[in-house]
Amino acid sequence: ILKSLLTECDRMIWISGYRLILTCDLNNDIYEAILRGADLKAVICPSWSEAFKMVYGSNEKVIDNYLKVFSVINKARKETGKNGNQIEVVFVDKPIFSDTYRVDQSLITGPYMHNRDPEFRRLMAKDFFSYNIVRESDLYKIVKAEYETLYSEAKWRLNWDKFEVIYNEIENGDKRESEKRDALISSCEEIVAMDAAV
Repeated sequence: ILKSLLTECDRMIWISGYRLILTCDLNNDIYEAILRGADLKAVICPSWSEAFKMVYGSNEKVIDNYLKVFSVINKARKETGKNGNQIEVVFVDKPIFSDTYRVDQSLITGPYMHNRDPEFRRLMAKDFFSYNIVRESDLYKIVKAEYETLYSEAKWRLNWDKFEVIYNEIENGDKRESEKRDALISSCEEIVAMDAAV
């Protein structure tokens, strides 16, 4: 659903999640949508937050996913000349109960579930059922308000200039997960109060 919607997207993309595995698979589609004019807002519960550790523990290796997604978004941001208000990644330290994506007017969401597959591994977002909500129903308003609440309560914001520096350092070096994580954290700035609406 997301892939097909992104091929026509030219106004707005919302992303939320923990590990960005599914989002990595959509990197090229997101890049193309930004080039066509779409703005982007991402709300991530990052691996260094207490909320992430409560859900996944401390040993998930996800920083490479973050770096891949953010670098593609940054590349499109630079090519289009969009500013930090038009292309923004923020981080929350609270559990996200559903992965939510917005592609123009469509909201795609599904619950975060603790189920495991037959091999006792966590299910991925792509394995869950999803809702594609298009019309302005009560459910649409609830899901939209949930995303906006998470966005407004974000603790950190990715600074694109700092990110570009650390990304180049990581790409040119051989760093461990913890070093990549610390570098990524250093490219974030604390948000005192959100000054812009979603």
